[in-house]
This record gives sequence, structure tokens and C-alpha cells, in this order.
Amino acid sequence: MIRRVSAAVVRSEETMKMRCRLASHTLLEKAGDSWRLLSGCLLAIFLAGSALKAQDPVAPPVDPLDAAVRRLPFIPTPTSRGELANPNVGNSLTPTGARANGLIDLSATVGGAVGGATVDDETLLGLQSGHHDPNQRGFTLQTTELTVAGDVDPHLNAAGVFNIGIDGRSGETIFELEESYFRTTYLHEILEAEWSENLELKGGMFYADFGRVNRQHAHMWDWLDQPVIIGRMFGIDGLRGLGLRGAWLAPTERYNMFYFGAHNAHGETLHSFYQAGEGAHSHGGHGGHDEHEGEEHEGEEEHEGEEEHHDEHAILGSTIGGWAATDNTFRDAGDLLYTTRWETSWVGGAAEDRTWLLGLSGAFGPNNTGTMGYTRIYGTDLTMKWVPEENQRGWPYLIWQSEVLGRHYFAQGFEHEHEEDGVTEEEEVDGRRLIDWGLYTQLLYGWKPNWSVGLRYEYADGSGASLDGDFEEMARSSDVTRDRRSRFSPLVVWTPSHFTRLRLQYNLDRADSLREEHGGRSHGFWLGIDFMYGVHPAHAF
Repeated sequence: MIRRVSAAVVRSEETMKMRCRLASHTLLEKAGDSWRLLSGCLLAIFLAGSALKAQDPVAPPVDPLDAAVRRLPFIPTPTSRGELANPNVGNSLTPTGARANGLIDLSATVGGAVGGATVDDETLLGLQSGHHDPNQRGFTLQTTELTVAGDVDPHLNAAGVFNIGIDGRSGETIFELEESYFRTTYLHEILEAEWSENLELKGGMFYADFGRVNRQHAHMWDWLDQPVIIGRMFGIDGLRGLGLRGAWLAPTERYNMFYFGAHNAHGETLHSFYQAGEGAHSHGGHGGHDEHEGEEHEGEEEHEGEEEHHDEHAILGSTIGGWAATDNTFRDAGDLLYTTRWETSWVGGAAEDRTWLLGLSGAFGPNNTGTMGYTRIYGTDLTMKWVPEENQRGWPYLIWQSEVLGRHYFAQGFEHEHEEDGVTEEEEVDGRRLIDWGLYTQLLYGWKPNWSVGLRYEYADGSGASLDGDFEEMARSSDVTRDRRSRFSPLVVWTPSHFTRLRLQYNLDRADSLREEHGGRSHGFWLGIDFMYGVHPAHAF
């Protein structure tokens, strides 16, 4: 009996062991199936993710205007006075031309025009006084401007502006350095004075801070050509040269900026001062005649017309009023050109939607009529910009801008040789003061997005007789650079984008020098286009 019970117990234990082994084997099989299933899912997810990562993401559509805005340069706000009437009102202390990340900004601006006038090209060259003006019938490449700007270090930023052009008559390519300068506000760290906090120093080759238009490059002009009085005061290239300039933003409630600069007074861009010119008359004993006077010149008749052209440019370029020029060299600080300017800005109007800018400017320096020759140029300008609070990307708007300039040119007397009836004798020309003045006023109205119309009026006059090629007095009405002039210029502007602009302009010129051959007037029609690409420094107000 006991044996039978023991055998039953043993069989029961073996049965239990068999069942346990069977259950364990079944559980392991199920666990293996689950692990294989989990591993397969993870592998599928990994492969799907890799495939999606390899594909290019589909970007959402971008509005063209948003894309254009994103390409605009970063414009920091004024760090010295946040309460300015308008933070973009000529605040040179704000480094708007350079990014804060120290990278170099590169840009190019191209402008050209096509059209013509009712006068011949030689006469038109005298009417259009700017180097970038459309000054010939047909096509004119006005500017191909390359700009490089950036931060040198935390204390210094720099910029260079280069211009490439083509002489429309000769086809010659012209490369010109317009500006190359540095700017710094680090003087405050050196002086450690409270008043120097808003002090800036600028040095190099740059446009003098005089008025409004003189400080602007050609693509910044609202009209296709520069005002007549600017050309008469500062020449075809504007008043610019090598020098230093300090600017101080006064710590006042209203925006007040003061400029003071010193430049070399000699160079081809220093019209009204020590401007050098190949056609300059010399009073070193020859009175503007050939130093080999009396010798026979082969082909003299053939070059007679060239001599007249040479004398004409002597009157235009070397001195004012055809005066005799001397070879003036730098002696001391009195031979420098000094410029000064004060400008102030405020907000007006019931809705405070009008910004005003008023400026007073002066330029003082020697001229090349002699050691006693001196030039003073004065100017005042007023600009008003209206933009309503409710506007569409800046439209509608209204800009009224005016400048008045005057020049006192003290020409030193001189002696020269004069031949009459085979007899050579010394003649004396008394010194005198030549006065020239003029103005322009223009109104530009943008009545709806991308479209604007404008109207500009100009007037220029003076007093004091000019001299001809033989140093004889001639009527000022015969001097194309000093006669009585007026111009009336309507304008239509289409701006399809921030980077492209088309302008249609009509010029009605009236001038005393046109009376004999052209009835005293000229009609000109010009169609211009300019476009910009790259990162370009922001324009001031």
C-alpha cells in the first residue's frame, strides 16, 4: 500500500515538472514572438524616419514683400538718444551702413537714362552740370556704383564706394573712387567726458557735410539730374575730398547735430577752391598764351577749334569766371578747406505726422587765383516729410525739399602780357569779388503704392563780369557757368519694388547763354531706370 502511494506521488511530481517545462517553453516562444514583433516595428520606424530625413522639406509659400523685407540690412536704433524726432533724420552716429555681426555688406547700384534735348550735345553738356547727369542724346550710363561696408571691430566701421562709368563720347571706361572712409564713436572712451558721449569722428575720402544733395550719391537723387546751383557751387562731382570730420549730437530734447570738417583744398573735386584744370590760364608772364609765342605752329589753323574748346574748359573747370590760375601749394592750415553744418529736426502737425529738418551750412577755403584768393559758400536747406499714420508701406507721402546757396569768390588781381599791333605790353587786371547764388525747390508726392509725381523749380544768377580767353571782360550772359538760368522739371516715378525705380522727366531750361543760337531755351526728355542688389546701407532722412 505504501509502495503504491509512493509511486503515485513520484508520477505526480514528474507530471508537474513536465507541465512546468511545457508552460515555460510556451511562454518563451510567445516572448520571442513579441520581441521579434517589437524589433520589427522599431526597424520600420527607423527606416521610415531615414527616408523622410533624406527628402527635402517642403517650405511653405513666402510672400514676395516679406522676402524682400528679410533681405533688408539690419538698422540699429540710435543708441545715444532714443527720443529723436525721427531716428532716421541724418543721424550719422547710428552705424546704419554696417551690420552688428562684423560681416562685410556688398551691394551694386546701376542707373542709366535715354532721351535727348532740342540743343546739340556740346550745348547740352553745359546745361547738365553733374557728372552723373544724362548729358547727351541717346543712352547714358549714369552710374555703376559698388559699395563695401562693414564693422572693422567694436569701435570702428568703414565703407568704400566705387563708381564705374563709360564716357558716352569716347567710349572710354572710367573708374572712380567716390568715397573711402572710417567712422568711430570710440572718442568717448578716450576723453571720458560726459559731453563726448555723442561724438563721432570720420576720416578719409568723403562728401562734405554741406546741404542735402551734395551728400547724396546719384542713385539717391529724386530727380535724374542734380540741381543747377549744386553744379555751379561744387562742380560736376560734388564737394568731396580727403580730410577729417567731427560730428556731435547735442544732448537736447530736440534733435540738434553739429558738423565740423577739414579737407585738402586742392583736387579735381574741389570746384570753387584749389581745383586743378588742364585749361587753367596762367599769369606767369604769358597771359594764357602759348609760352612759345611767336613761333610758327604747324597745323595752327587745323587746331583752332580745339583751342577754343580748351579755353572754354579753362573757364568751366579751373577757376570761376575765367580768372587766371596760379600753382598754389599747401603751406599751412590756412590752405585747408573748412566746412561746418548745423541741423535740427522736429515733428509737427495735428497728428504729428510731419517731420521737419532745417540745416545751415558753410564752406571756407582758398582758391587758385593767388595767395590772396579766397572763397566762401553759404547754404540753408529745409525738408518736410509727411506720412499719415494709416499708410500702406509708406504711401501716401509728401516730401518738400529746398536749398538756397550763395558764393563769394574773391579773385586776386594779376598782370599779364598783351600783344597788340606787334607790341607786347603788361596789362593789369584788378581783383574783384564774384557773387553767384541760386536755389531749387521740389515737391514729390506719392499718391498710391509704387507711384509718385514731382515738380522741381530752379534758379541761378550772379554779379561781377567774367573774363574771356584773353583776360578781357565779357558779359556774364556769355559764361555758361555764371549766366542767368532757370529750369522747370516735372517728374513721374514708378517704383515696382524697393530695389527698382523708373523715372520719366521733362526739363525746360531757360538760359541767357542760349539766346543767340537756341532762342534762350531748351527742351529735354529723359527716361531713366536704376536698380540695386545686395545689402546696401540704409539712407538717412
